[in-house]
Amino acid sequence: MDMLRANARPPSLSGRALADIERVQAAWRAARARYGAPSGEGPFLFGRFGAVDAMFAPVATRLRCYAVPVDAEAAAYIDAIYALDGMKRWIDGARAEAT
Repeated sequence: MDMLRANARPPSLSGRALADIERVQAAWRAARARYGAPSGEGPFLFGRFGAVDAMFAPVATRLRCYAVPVDAEAAAYIDAIYALDGMKRWIDGARAEAT
């Protein structure tokens, strides 16, 4: 996974890839609507950061690195993942590896 990649524009995506991206966004919206937002405990899928958010961190990085268009709710979730101290350290480690 290339965490430092920064596409200026999204790649051409197949219908299957677009369907998968929409499926992920729908799952994120459903989790936030049912468990995250009502809890008021944070911006993650179930409120506070948990294992499911760690599992989706690589998905979030791929969406951002490849400049894949996402809805506002998915963009906010990706921003929350990137704001985590652990994520910042992971990116800093990738930068150090690249030099």
